[in-house]
Amino acid sequence: MKRLVAPAVLRAWAMDVADISDWLFDECVRHVGSVSAAIALIVHSDDAWSNVSDEDLVERIAAMQTSTAADRKHFVLDHWQHLPMLQRVTFTRLCLTGSRPQRQRPEPEPWIELAQPLVLQTVLLHAHVIDRRIDAFTLGIWRRHELVPLVRMDRHQHPCIDAEGLDDYVIANTTERVGPIRAVPPQIVIQISIDTWRSAPRRKCGIDVRSAVYVRTLSGVNPKAASSVADLPMLVVP
Repeated sequence: MKRLVAPAVLRAWAMDVADISDWLFDECVRHVGSVSAAIALIVHSDDAWSNVSDEDLVERIAAMQTSTAADRKHFVLDHWQHLPMLQRVTFTRLCLTGSRPQRQRPEPEPWIELAQPLVLQTVLLHAHVIDRRIDAFTLGIWRRHELVPLVRMDRHQHPCIDAEGLDDYVIANTTERVGPIRAVPPQIVIQISIDTWRSAPRRKCGIDVRSAVYVRTLSGVNPKAASSVADLPMLVVP
């Protein structure tokens, strides 16, 4: 059985059903560990069916292989609405991968250590609040005309962040609040340095970053002048 729906399409349907933004969906995936589980959590089930087996789901998906795009969407949304939580995970995974769910994931790219740290100008996107205290900040860079997440800075690893007044800014300027995550307007530019990275094609920014270091908050800098994905090819080292 082939994949029923492309990942980008299924993602768009789920965000539309849950009425959440792109960045929040990415955070859900990061927290639960997979796209299937994230979708199963954010879509709502009103009246769960109790007599549908996993074998039934495989047969139903197989029968939809030659259906139109509109029929597939109706089929998927209907099952999201009526399946219990654990079966929503299974159903979503089957739609994404087909029934053949134990394909081995490719090995991650190796970490590459730069000869000298690379300084980037990033933009504060949102903060993570734990026990009414801001525990971490997510920073992004530009990809074309969109800011995409690059790295999460944990506060306990960067105590100098405390002196920059970012807590007050986040509390006063929260635009969206879901669980522990608070989104803020992309106005604060923060300089960081990185010395270890690896290619990550699944991420919008294209790389994973390890051991990022907070340098300073840049006052009076236009966020449009922040670093972009186009700056990252310089990371490739011989």
